[in-house]
Amino acid sequence: MAIKTVSTQAVENAAKTPAAVEAGNIVPFDNSKIKIKRQVTRPLLKQRIGEKVWVKFVSEIFLGEKIEEKKDAAHIANVIDLTKGPNNIEESQYIVPTVLRSELDRAYPKASYKGLCFLIEKIGQDKAGKLYNNFRVVETEAPL
Repeated sequence: MAIKTVSTQAVENAAKTPAAVEAGNIVPFDNSKIKIKRQVTRPLLKQRIGEKVWVKFVSEIFLGEKIEEKKDAAHIANVIDLTKGPNNIEESQYIVPTVLRSELDRAYPKASYKGLCFLIEKIGQDKAGKLYNNFRVVETEAPL
């Protein structure tokens, strides 16, 4: 009797068929039952020009690690990306540009922005040759 080899991907695909679901071989994943103790890694949230993000700051802005020799370390904040929905509990690391950091520090002394929600739009440069982008920042209510 010959042994037939099957790739892992083929097995995974076969397990996702309607027959496999009906047979009870797949248990649907429900993240609402997960109670997070500690999030070890965080995805990176970097904003492009014209893009809006809705975030809740869960940490103060801090200086990240220097990765490249020629570039300064980036300022980062741990946030919850509310654009993924009000039930999103996953923290991301948001790269905070200098202009945005200045605006938040000026409007919210002693990092009082922590725990608050903001709609932040990266507008871009208002003058040709300007090095920094402008931001529109609006404090919002927390989602239910």
